[in-house]
Amino acid sequence: PNQDAPLDLGTLNYELTPPLQPGQTAPEIEGTTIEDAKWRLSDERGKPVLLILWGTFDGPSRVQIPVLREIFQHYEKDERLQIIGGFLDYRIYIAQDYLNQNSESWAHKQI
Repeated sequence: PNQDAPLDLGTLNYELTPPLQPGQTAPEIEGTTIEDAKWRLSDERGKPVLLILWGTFDGPSRVQIPVLREIFQHYEKDERLQIIGGFLDYRIYIAQDYLNQNSESWAHKQI
């Protein structure tokens, strides 16, 4: 009730890593598909992947959607590039509702 009181969010531990160089293996990322199946980035090994992290709460994510549609339409048939949307919404139904309303064709995973 008292929104002026401090809120203890705990401790966040993170480590900055240098950016990957061409040819280096990406770190493992795990998540769940929209269909609730387990997924790992390493499952896509051997395929060029464009991993887009997005959330329905994020304005810049929504702005990039038309560009991603154009890229996907260009590459979807020749399989030279796989686009995977890694959605960050913590409630899967929020992302599912957005995807149902917007009919995005590329794969989506909850990260």
